[in-house]
Amino acid sequence: NSKSIQLFQHLVSKKNNDKSEVEIFEMMYKTGKRDAFNRLLIRLRDKILESLIIDVNVLRGIYPESVQVNIEVRKILTQAQILSKRGARKCAGIMLEKVNMLCKKYELYEEWLISLRLCMRKNALEQGGKKVKKMMSEYLKVDQCKNAVLRAELNYYEVISYTDFRQASSIQ
Repeated sequence: NSKSIQLFQHLVSKKNNDKSEVEIFEMMYKTGKRDAFNRLLIRLRDKILESLIIDVNVLRGIYPESVQVNIEVRKILTQAQILSKRGARKCAGIMLEKVNMLCKKYELYEEWLISLRLCMRKNALEQGGKKVKKMMSEYLKVDQCKNAVLRAELNYYEVISYTDFRQASSIQ
């Protein structure tokens, strides 16, 4: 087995739950290869983080639909940005249209604003002023919606911060 798999097995093993990093290091490396162990930890962490966003893990049904869509939208935005920077603007434009549709449906205002900015950049280069002006008007409306939601969330958090729910749970 590779060292990454061995480390993962050590970490998820019930008998190793209470072991420290030093103890796991000593189990895996009998000699003082601390640098190799540190690189192994970083590689394993990166693999775990990357696996969080692959479709199999996102679409398992453990997240509500809105969270799944939000994750998908962010992935598509990142992909569209990369494609656009590499010159594949047409493909990026198609992806951004999908993002705009999903953002509108699920009221994902912050992601929608990012997508609109990317679309405006693309359209400014390819189609000129009229299309960009229309998008700027849409951008300003979406920004107002985002700000309204933000104000509502801030008011909600302010109310929550003044309410002490710990007392209510001890009454029951």
